[in-house]
Amino acid sequence: MKTLEVRNTIPIEDFLKGTPRVPRLLVADAYTIGTGPHASADANYQSVYHITPRRGFEKILPKEFLADGRIIFAGLRRILRDLFTTPITNEEIEEAAQFLATAHAGGTTYRFDRALWQRVVDEHNGIVPIKIEALLEGTASFAYEPVIQVTSAPGFGELAGFFESKLLQVWSTSERVTSLKWAIDYLKRETKKAHPLWCTAQIDFATSIMIHDFGDRAGSCAQESEVLGQAHLLVVPGTDTFAAAYLDWKENGNTPFGCSIHALAHRTVMGFMREHDCHIALYRLGKVTGITAHVSDTYDFFGRVDWIGKMLSTDWAEDGNLVVARPDSGDMVECVLYVLKMCEKYNLFTVDPDTGLKMSTRLRWIQGDSVNWDTMIQVIEAVLAAGWSPFASGAFGIGGHLRNSISRDHAGTSMKMAAVGNGNRPTVKRSETAAKSSIPGVVKVVNNQRNRDTATVYSLDETTTGENLLKVWYDGMSVRNIANAFYEPALETSAVVRGRIKTAMIDRAEPANVLSENLRGLRFNLFEKMS
Repeated sequence: MKTLEVRNTIPIEDFLKGTPRVPRLLVADAYTIGTGPHASADANYQSVYHITPRRGFEKILPKEFLADGRIIFAGLRRILRDLFTTPITNEEIEEAAQFLATAHAGGTTYRFDRALWQRVVDEHNGIVPIKIEALLEGTASFAYEPVIQVTSAPGFGELAGFFESKLLQVWSTSERVTSLKWAIDYLKRETKKAHPLWCTAQIDFATSIMIHDFGDRAGSCAQESEVLGQAHLLVVPGTDTFAAAYLDWKENGNTPFGCSIHALAHRTVMGFMREHDCHIALYRLGKVTGITAHVSDTYDFFGRVDWIGKMLSTDWAEDGNLVVARPDSGDMVECVLYVLKMCEKYNLFTVDPDTGLKMSTRLRWIQGDSVNWDTMIQVIEAVLAAGWSPFASGAFGIGGHLRNSISRDHAGTSMKMAAVGNGNRPTVKRSETAAKSSIPGVVKVVNNQRNRDTATVYSLDETTTGENLLKVWYDGMSVRNIANAFYEPALETSAVVRGRIKTAMIDRAEPANVLSENLRGLRFNLFEKMS
């Protein structure tokens, strides 16, 4: 065993460089990094893999959402940008080799296929020679449909599975977008019931501002906040995660989308000798910006909201700006209803002539105290029962729930080998749990045009009608210039994806059988052959 020198501090010159970038040869699970030397000859020659969700989210979302098994695919654009936009270098290979020299248990060498990576540099100019096909972002998929298919160039088979752990991370953005879209669709249905004469544009606007991303501090790191924050912006614009809003703005040629309003924090209130001076200071800003949010529970929530209502009806009566009262503790329903009670007390409301529901004018609420989907529904139902429209009086700031409620276990998204060798011999994984059995062979995913009786996943050589939804995103097999490896789906902006998501819930029907009869037969025959 080697004796290792241990440093007690990082040299300041190294510290000031920031966090080192991990060589891409190490951006994988340990068993993936070390697979090459003991993989089969067929797998080392050429391999094909599928990434497939095994379940939808209908069982983990509230029944009021009317969710079914469809999942909106999202998140691959950033992953490809992080992984493949610069070529692999000799320096990366050497750095990885130095680390792996003592990475095996006991301080010995962890074996990896250095020669394979050297060939990537020498024969392919550092461009990873694999092809990645996937659904377009914003497309609806169903459980057991491959959403990504990865194929290696001949002679580079193990590279098809190498980036498994990173490509699999589409699970998080896909679940965030899907859950949020179901929530917004629920709000639209309820808004239409409450305001049947509102046009589509009114309903779309009212619901788009009802779920605001409070989740920046809930993220485990800056990168997670950015990734999930950008996913949020694929559905609605309201966000306090401005790092994500900036990235969206930058991606779309400095076109604005993600937005927020000026708001008080408890620390801001506590910096004043008298609480009302803080609210007055923010209110003055609101006369310029048009709307401000006032956290109201620093000392006495009920007294402060009463004071705000009184000011809006007296000293501030001639102004046109809106004030949003934010409870951040106490009983969620009681606090929201109290804001509405003050609206009524100080005549800060109008009435929908069609339904008789009261609607706030200059005083609104945003409930942001540990809100989740179930408590959001609870507040909406309580507000409606009190004779008010929640869709014309308030909103929800949701932080930790948007991050903590997602899990790879929900969809069970996994990556499995589908074919190996010259000629792509189909292979399959059999499991005691039926849903964990994989799909054999190179496939296509076909739009069934809302016909439940038509399968969607077929072997590539099967004759089908309808568009193959798996599009080429990246193909580094034969190019010498990295720019030529990327195809249009990887270059789409979030604005394009947002447009696609608007119809993603209705452009496909959930099939009774996802796999074609031929594929099911092939899989059964392979099962029999293996056993």
